[in-house]
Amino acid sequence: MDIKNEKEKNLTTIKNNFKQLQVLCSKVFHTAPQSSEVLMAREVAKYISCIGLNINPAMVDINTDTVINEFFQQTKLLTDFTKIKTLSIYSFCTSNNQTLKACFYVYFIKRIESLKSYDSLFYFDEVAPKKVGFFAKLKAGFKNLAASKYEDAKSKGVDLLAEKGGKALEDFGTWLANETGIGKGEGNAANSGGQIYWVYKYFPNQPYAYRTTPIKENISANYKKEWVKIIENESGLNFDMIQYYFEKLFPKIHAGYFKNQEEMYSEMKKMIAEDQTKALNKITQKTNPVKSLLNIFGL
Repeated sequence: MDIKNEKEKNLTTIKNNFKQLQVLCSKVFHTAPQSSEVLMAREVAKYISCIGLNINPAMVDINTDTVINEFFQQTKLLTDFTKIKTLSIYSFCTSNNQTLKACFYVYFIKRIESLKSYDSLFYFDEVAPKKVGFFAKLKAGFKNLAASKYEDAKSKGVDLLAEKGGKALEDFGTWLANETGIGKGEGNAANSGGQIYWVYKYFPNQPYAYRTTPIKENISANYKKEWVKIIENESGLNFDMIQYYFEKLFPKIHAGYFKNQEEMYSEMKKMIAEDQTKALNKITQKTNPVKSLLNIFGL
């Protein structure tokens, strides 16, 4: 895969559709249009992904790489938009698929290029630095792919990685997924992180407000890691406890008992305190026979 040529090809696609993308920014994203193809690519990839995943980028502090990658894999490398059929961006994604792919591909390529050089992707004599996200896996994947033949390929002026990718696959999105792990693989696969209740979706004016029973959805490990941090910070509660007590409180949530998530979190905290007190009392009664006897006589 010739990454440089791929970048130029997709930049040309963005340039040819620049006015349309400017309208998308102003009318749908409500942001000021970017001045260059590269910045426009990032803007489109970011906001399309946030809208598709029902995230407000101005309100939620979540890693851009993770959001874009999650949308990329949830849409099966930008080929299946079933999950966003009711959203405002659906028409653009399906009717302008090549332009959309160009924006995502340029974003990914620029992130790959931001790594100092191809040499820095290989750590033969040192331990690779630990970084969160799929670009850390990109380095590891490249190392495993070419470690045995890298020096020979380098001396001949042949980019072994690009050559292998180009011969095996024509589609850049598939090449990204298979060779770098972007859009698939450990940490990025839809079911790699287990399942999650998206609690906020069940409140008024949210996608699942109509549902009579809650459903758990598959989520990638990297995406879940981001959201666990955000949810725990906003609630002051343990993520797993929120998931557990959400099931108990769902009838009230569905009935509109709580105006917002903050009210639900307050109720959860009361329930958790009550349950912990009950559990402590049981332990005390089992381990203190004298106190249990006194309790029987009401003393």
